[in-house]
Amino acid sequence: MAVLAGPVRFRTLITPKDYPPFVDFCCGKSRMEEHEVNRTVRRLCAGANEMQQVPVLLELASGQDVNGHPPLIGVCGVATGTLEGVPGAAEPGGAYIVAIGTDLAYRGHVLEDQVTRPGNALLDGALRTIETMFGGPPMAYIFAKVKPSNTASKQLFDEHHFDDMGNHGGEHVLLRAPGIDPAARREASWSAP
Repeated sequence: MAVLAGPVRFRTLITPKDYPPFVDFCCGKSRMEEHEVNRTVRRLCAGANEMQQVPVLLELASGQDVNGHPPLIGVCGVATGTLEGVPGAAEPGGAYIVAIGTDLAYRGHVLEDQVTRPGNALLDGALRTIETMFGGPPMAYIFAKVKPSNTASKQLFDEHHFDDMGNHGGEHVLLRAPGIDPAARREASWSAP
């Protein structure tokens, strides 16, 4: 695995419209879930998402990309709302991770610690953002949906204490119980091959 040179930072965008690095972001074009993430990022840039989201970014802390922008490693879209109908959710409100993806240029990389993958650092930042959005601690319920073929995302969410609530409508519904510290990790269980 290649090591990313330099520290990374996560941050949230209050006004994502016209954030220049979104224009060049691409997490791939060979799978449906990659197209969904790319489409979400394009809509964030255009201010045209149907669901209001807070984008959480993972960037290199210094340097510039070829266009002179902060190097954008990954994007996670976070929304708030009702969890009515989400299997296992005992409370009505929570957060929804709409999309999460790493730019193709940073796939197969680890951070300077030579262990942490960019997706893990991005999800860590998103979980801390969600905790702040809900006035925590404690942490609120969080859910996400993942295609059955998306092995990497299933493992990522599993490591961050999301439980598989079953396949509903062709996607795995994942739920993270409230009260779990944003930094908590575990060995992959349900996502392990």
